Amino acid sequence: MRTFCLTALYFLLWDIVPLRFTLLLTVPFVALHFFSLVGWRYFLDRKIQRMREGIG
Repeated sequence: MRTFCLTALYFLLWDIVPLRFTLLLTVPFVALHFFSLVGWRYFLDRKIQRMREGIG
């Protein structure tokens, strides 16, 4: 939802030149958020596997 709102704001306010430079900061944060949402399951599975190996 946040990415959709940001995209809409950039689309509506693209004529403001200084706003375009904030896109250089926004894209890495959005990418980091996306990869944390996608990757949390992978890292959680790895942690559970290590805990199982430690117990067994």
